[in-house]
Amino acid sequence: MGGIRIRPRAKRSRGGPPRTSLECKEEARGGVGKDKLDGIVECEKEIRSMPAEELRRVFRFASSAGVNLTKLIRSLIWQAFTRIRDRQREPIGSNIRGFWYTDVKPVLSRLGLQTQGEAYTEKMYDALLEMVTERRLFNYADMGFIDETAGVKLVGKTNVQVIVFVEKDGLFPIVEAFAKKYDCVGVSTGGYPSILSSEYLVRGMSRYTHVRYHFDLFSIVDYDPNGAIIEKEFSRQLSLFDMKDQTVWPLINPDYLTAEQIALCRYSLAPGKKTDSWLAETGGVNGEPYGIEANAFTPNQIEGIFLGLVEGKLKPVEPPEPGDTDRLQKIEERLDRIEEVLKKILEGISGEAPKN
Repeated sequence: MGGIRIRPRAKRSRGGPPRTSLECKEEARGGVGKDKLDGIVECEKEIRSMPAEELRRVFRFASSAGVNLTKLIRSLIWQAFTRIRDRQREPIGSNIRGFWYTDVKPVLSRLGLQTQGEAYTEKMYDALLEMVTERRLFNYADMGFIDETAGVKLVGKTNVQVIVFVEKDGLFPIVEAFAKKYDCVGVSTGGYPSILSSEYLVRGMSRYTHVRYHFDLFSIVDYDPNGAIIEKEFSRQLSLFDMKDQTVWPLINPDYLTAEQIALCRYSLAPGKKTDSWLAETGGVNGEPYGIEANAFTPNQIEGIFLGLVEGKLKPVEPPEPGDTDRLQKIEERLDRIEEVLKKILEGISGEAPKN
């Protein structure tokens, strides 16, 4: 099976003149370009403390009396970030949902909105995503969001440019074993990948390599439409953090099974456009709309396929000398402290948190 080479895409830009609004201003400060802050209101006063009347006045649409919720949510996020950056507020210290509970939900509720359901939380997630990945205003880590998937990722050093990822946490022990044995990267996406988790993965890898180098991604996902979506999305998310030069190598494919094995483990796919599109792209199983679970392959089978595809890409792993592990751990801890000191120095010089 061949790998799929991923090429960099052109970046989209956003523009538009800033506008002013009463006590608060839509203008660039702290060295941030005006286009990046378009649609964001900067306020000296804490937005979370504004009464409903003031919120409606500051965040109203120019052409109507309605509240521009997208602008309001972006502004809440931006104010939280700048206050964390300037040490006027503690980092979030929870997941993104926690930020919804503390910063966004109470404000929307004050405006008389029903905050049950996912409609408004999706607005917040979308605003954060845009500000992190498109506008590049800050990183999730700069806000202090926690990485809930830290326990299902392992970053090696020798072969950090080789990434083995699995969609199911139950299969993480396979990639964990690969990561330890070959000193590469092993990660579980836990289903559909999380951009926050992908950012933290790239952040960890960037300690040992440059993100603009070439990376080989080996996927252990179900051979079906959903598995294909997960594989492509994980690759896409890494590219959002400048890891654009990739080749994707699927490890789960019926070509690696005998006819008897396929007959035992194949399953029918639901009819529809998604299945039709996947079938046209992959050929399914012998041209038929069948899928195969990643679990149908044994760990030894997967390792054998991996070794056949990764040949020539792995550097030899030298066993550590006695005492090296403790020594290297201490060096890493010192490097972490140096990195934190440098970050504080740069923040003091530029007024901005540096990007990773």
